[in-house]
Amino acid sequence: MAPELALAEAHSLSKCLRLANRKLTVPEGLTQVQTEQFLKSSGALDANCPPDPDPYRVYALAEHAAEAGDLQAQLDFSLLAAGVFDLQKAALDTDLITRYKRDSMRYLEQAVKAGSVEALSRLSENYDTGLFTPADPLQAYAYGYARHQIVNSPVSALRLGQLGRGLSPSQIKQGQALGAAYVQTVQAAGVKK
Repeated sequence: MAPELALAEAHSLSKCLRLANRKLTVPEGLTQVQTEQFLKSSGALDANCPPDPDPYRVYALAEHAAEAGDLQAQLDFSLLAAGVFDLQKAALDTDLITRYKRDSMRYLEQAVKAGSVEALSRLSENYDTGLFTPADPLQAYAYGYARHQIVNSPVSALRLGQLGRGLSPSQIKQGQALGAAYVQTVQAAGVKK
């Protein structure tokens, strides 16, 4: 399957999973027209969902598209694949959790190599919070610095200041050097979103 089609199907099935998890119940006493309006406003009619969407299929489709180098899939992988962990079996599968975290970071790193500024932000946040990898303030600062060098906005400046708190002057210098290398990587690929 083409990566673009896999990503589109993953997004569609992910939407279906979100709708299924909402356990939408139609209020009693509505007319046929009101029921249709209620369902339409909920998004349930537009979704064209299978009766029982499979979170593992969403994971596999997102993984396929990201592995094939689809930039948007690399950025969206962690969000799309996270739905699988609504299943107790997956939530207790330490190998799957480890793979999910490792691949989420790897796809973001690949997205940086493809020129994604958004991936710089997400990597900075991940290293700051320790969500998918152990927290690393120096790497969080380096990726934040790289993003700021490219977008140079008041928001990125504020965020960079926050990331720099608690770092020594020598760590700031080291982070700037790492960040400059990330900037070169993004620029060499051609800056994208």
